[in-house]
Amino acid sequence: MNTALVTGTIDHIHTVATALKSEGFEVIAWEGTTPGAADGLPPGSADCYVQLAPAVGMGTFAPRIDTVARVAPLLAPDAAVVLVAAEPGWDTAGRHALQALAGVAVAKQVGHGVRVAVLDSVDAGDIAAAVRRERSRARAVSLVDLAPELAYADWRNEVFNLTSGVEYTYFGWRLADGARRAAVLRRSVLSPLPGAEDGAHGLARAVLTDALGGADGGDLQEWAESLAADFLDEVIRTLPEEGFELPIQEVAAWVVRRSLSQPEATSR
Repeated sequence: MNTALVTGTIDHIHTVATALKSEGFEVIAWEGTTPGAADGLPPGSADCYVQLAPAVGMGTFAPRIDTVARVAPLLAPDAAVVLVAAEPGWDTAGRHALQALAGVAVAKQVGHGVRVAVLDSVDAGDIAAAVRRERSRARAVSLVDLAPELAYADWRNEVFNLTSGVEYTYFGWRLADGARRAAVLRRSVLSPLPGAEDGAHGLARAVLTDALGGADGGDLQEWAESLAADFLDEVIRTLPEEGFELPIQEVAAWVVRRSLSQPEATSR
């Protein structure tokens, strides 16, 4: 379950917390700008932070940015930060300035993988929807992430070559802030691998489940899980930690070799 931190005035905080819970978040909330209520939360474990509009007379940026800086160590590398504008219709320049300052405060401590957005609505439903949207965008992957060290012309040729085939390819890479990502490329669509962020064992399960069609559930998913330990040792641990490219043909070849050596494992 994703964890959301919320700060704000007592008259709004509980309504927003309820809306976030309906979106599947575990909510930790406290009134005002003192993050003491979250002291027990491990660093890097919060998936999002929502800062509600301040009380009247406290609309300056300084206390808001200070609170963002205090919360930042608790945020995951791909977290989302949503700041609610001081009032509906707040001018565009003010929203952009708040977003930029909050982005700098977060980047200094967490890196550039955190998304920061300023929302021009105080409605609890709109806030919860914005959190869900920004969280999805923060975790999204892009073709730009493939071979980022190449010059544009070389990158273009490499990516066009990859996306011209009909087979799937699994990719892993490390962001500038050290966070690791894994995704599957199908034609020109690069999609995150669910569960791949849970360490090497999670990556092994995610690749096998995707390659074998286990996402549909049933016995096939259980079979993929039974192969995960060997697949981890024989395939995943041999891949470079900084980045890898694993065609689905290689995954299929491993499964075939495994089934030939232990046919009883595939007879379920």
